This record gives sequence, structure tokens and C-alpha cells, in this order.
Amino acid sequence: ATQGIYVIHPDGTGLRQAIGLPAGPRSVWLDAPRFSPDGSQLAYTYFEGGKPTPAPWSWKGETSSLWTVGLDGSNPHQVVAPGQKVGDADWSPDGRYLVFEQMGNDPGKITSVLRVPAAGGGITALTHDTGYRGGRSQNWSFQASFDPVYSPDGTKILYPHDEYSPTFGCPSLQGMTAD
Repeated sequence: ATQGIYVIHPDGTGLRQAIGLPAGPRSVWLDAPRFSPDGSQLAYTYFEGGKPTPAPWSWKGETSSLWTVGLDGSNPHQVVAPGQKVGDADWSPDGRYLVFEQMGNDPGKITSVLRVPAAGGGITALTHDTGYRGGRSQNWSFQASFDPVYSPDGTKILYPHDEYSPTFGCPSLQGMTAD
């Protein structure tokens, strides 16, 4: 089997590929598939490599985008274009929105939680994490929020949040209203 996202019945029968990794030297992998609430689609993250580096399987300038696709491979649709550093996503229970983490290693761009209509469109930042600040000084700080999920009734979003400084460290689980 080629790399891609597959679906299978709970009893182990009916294995089939929903979407394959696009051909091309920059295609790296497909990640974190999530079923839509009605079970007809998958949301997933598509990673593309940038410039190859000497270490095996290492890329500089890697990009990611958020996609949806029918379980039968129909209607692949890019919801969030490369450049937003998409990570794991989750569907709202009504299927109207996706929340996702924005990943990155640049100061001020380490994971935050964002929301986008499932059909695509305007992205809304739900957290405003500072990432890493301060370089090697004694006044450094770090904030990141990631792995968002909707509550079953769709009224809340739950996510882990990390916050650290030279005198304080706190990993936590936080929640917010979905709006």
C-alpha cells in the first residue's frame, strides 16, 4: 500500500484508501485524519517539504495545509493554504467549523488555536500565544496552546496550554466558549 489515509471497518474488513499522498518530490506525508460528525468526510493535514537537508528525511522550510475529502476520495478541498503552519484539527459537532493548532518554531509563532469554516474562508485566532520571547536573557518566557477539541455539544473548545518563565512553569488544560 502507498502512503495515504485509509479507512477500515471496525471488524478489520474493507480496508480502502480515502486519499493518497500526492506525487512529487515535495510531498512528505498526510497526518491526523479526523472524521466529520456525519461520517462522510475526513479532515487531515498535508505536509510538504521545503529544501532537503543532509540528514535523512529532514526538510527546511516544511509547510502544511488543512484539507477535507470524502471517505471515498471525492472532492478533496484545501481549507487552509500552506503558510498557516497547520497541525491537528477537530470538527465542530455541527460540521460547520474546524479548530486547529498553528505550529511553528519562530518566536511569536509557536502553537496557537485557530478556527476556520469547514468550507474554507476567514481564519479566526482563538488564542494569542506569544511563543518564545527573550532569547538567552533571564527574562525569557514561553506560551503555547495546541491540540484543540470541541466539546460534544459544540459550546466549548478544550486545549492544553503551556506557560513557562525562569520563575514559573505551568502546563494546563484550558477551555473557552466556542465563539
